Amino acid sequence: MISIHLPRGSWSFDPQLQLGPAGGFGTVYAGTDKDGRPVAVKRLKLSAGDAAHRELRIASEIAGKQLSQVIPMYDAGEDSESGSYFVVMARADRSLQDEISSRGNLSDTEAAGVLLQIANGLSEVGQLVHRDLKPGNVLLHEGNWKIADFGIARFIEESTSLNTLKDCLSAPYAAPEQWRFEQSSGATDIYALGCIAYALLTGKPPFAGPSTEEFGRQHQHDQPPPLDRVDRRLCSAVGMMLRKSPAARPVLSRTIRLLSEATVPADTGAGFVALASVGASVAQRESEVDARQSVDVSGKQRRDRLADDAKLVLRDLIDDLFARIIRAAPTAIQTVIPLRVRLGEAALRVSFLGDAIALGEFARSQWDVVAGATILIQQANPAYEWSASLWYARMKPADEYRWYEVSYFSNLIGGTSHPRPEFAPFALTHDIHHADEAAAQVVGLYQFAWGPKPIDDENSDEFCNRWASLLAKAAEGQITYPRNLPLPA
Repeated sequence: MISIHLPRGSWSFDPQLQLGPAGGFGTVYAGTDKDGRPVAVKRLKLSAGDAAHRELRIASEIAGKQLSQVIPMYDAGEDSESGSYFVVMARADRSLQDEISSRGNLSDTEAAGVLLQIANGLSEVGQLVHRDLKPGNVLLHEGNWKIADFGIARFIEESTSLNTLKDCLSAPYAAPEQWRFEQSSGATDIYALGCIAYALLTGKPPFAGPSTEEFGRQHQHDQPPPLDRVDRRLCSAVGMMLRKSPAARPVLSRTIRLLSEATVPADTGAGFVALASVGASVAQRESEVDARQSVDVSGKQRRDRLADDAKLVLRDLIDDLFARIIRAAPTAIQTVIPLRVRLGEAALRVSFLGDAIALGEFARSQWDVVAGATILIQQANPAYEWSASLWYARMKPADEYRWYEVSYFSNLIGGTSHPRPEFAPFALTHDIHHADEAAAQVVGLYQFAWGPKPIDDENSDEFCNRWASLLAKAAEGQITYPRNLPLPA
């Protein structure tokens, strides 16, 4: 046994008794505390000569906290005699990697439950980013799957050269931005969670390498193989997590909601099965678009590329909407120029803004809007138009980019110089100043009539149903000026 002396006490470990395979940041050994009780001791791939600091801050951030989905941490820091760095934690029954190695893969519901426990563990530690999330760092302890090694990767990042950091990456689970040595964020852990999902569902991570260089290329540019025979809701969620751009991945709270929904039985009606399948296909196409967008460009080029790819995502969604309308009403007629589907004397039309929207155009609301489009219902008798703006945006800096639907109506504060528009709700896609004013919720000419509502990914079915219903009403001449605005959510 080797004895070590850390900031919170003395510990011992057996260098011949390794617990699991060596990881990117270190190796775990069976150990004991001073009273002989079992613990796990991780020796980091770091020495005092490499370090820019003399302590691991994770000791103060995690040690002693009562967390249900994070492995209890007892001590962390530099051994006063050897100069090596260690982390001491509770000894678990087995790792999630052990579970995968012995079973091959888990059922959809079981996998979703494990992923939900991991996601809840990420939520428990707030803004602390793990940076090295993988099955070997998820441990079964007291009947629950818990995350281990929080904060170690950040310490490694701050204490080593780029070459050392590259050697420490857990290649099958490292996010694209980590291969570019960019700053890690919560989105980095979401990507790793998507890789873990692949391993749980298929028995192996999404990319096979085998070399470090191949792993780096695959994570940055390749698409993982399709998940066959997997619950379509879970398949959609995994596809979102594995998007190449960090900004396009779902935030943690949304990830938890998606995984929670995937743990309950799906509606088995034929219509809902078909809708779930379409939703998964849309998520896959969005992921492919995001991979194309991940080419390393900067400034205006990056924004233009993001806008172009956003339009492809929306076009896929609109094509799906039109196809479903035609399946439901075979007499409907679709045209490409203009992008429209007609049903009797009614029509549903979509038009896109030509260029990317410059950063700062929505200055008052602080929305980051990259692209825009208009969706419009035209009713012939009686004549009426019902429309909405579609914005590809993130509402807050911490959000991911998504397509949102927003419609507007007049505040009637302009007097005779700004009479009430003949139709409502309506789009303001070509009037960015007033759209920004409405989003900022200041007193202006217009305010929200409905939304903003996300329309992509898990919300795509609702969007298609809403506009198909409006087209049906328009074909019957049933659309009129709403009695009350704003419309109920």
